[in-house]
Amino acid sequence: MTFVIYLLGIANTIKGVCGAVAGVILLVSLIVAIVIAIDASDHDIDPDWEKFLPFAKKGFCAFLVLLTRAVFLPGQKTIAAMYVVPKIMNNERLQNLTDGSLSVLEGYIQGWAAEMAPPSAASPEQDKDVE
Repeated sequence: MTFVIYLLGIANTIKGVCGAVAGVILLVSLIVAIVIAIDASDHDIDPDWEKFLPFAKKGFCAFLVLLTRAVFLPGQKTIAAMYVVPKIMNNERLQNLTDGSLSVLEGYIQGWAAEMAPPSAASPEQDKDVE
């Protein structure tokens, strides 16, 4: 239970971090790939740049994995809905509570509306007495 509450608190942060790290990895991988491509267009790939080619490939794969996680990880509201809604729906005590509280709430709203109504609209006879 405590772990679920903890996950609820950090779910959006995890999604954001995955997206940000994916963006940084993509940017670095693309820069390395572009530099290698420019260097290779002039002549053969320099042996110094050749060692970065596996890094660029692994970086692009890591980008895809992190982007997939950022897209498909549920957010805070989704986790709450997945965990809380079934518990509420299966609790008979809460189901019975809503029927009684609804009638109490309706009575409260009607009393509040009567108090908030302007006096002239509530009783036209009072206007006649004032004249």
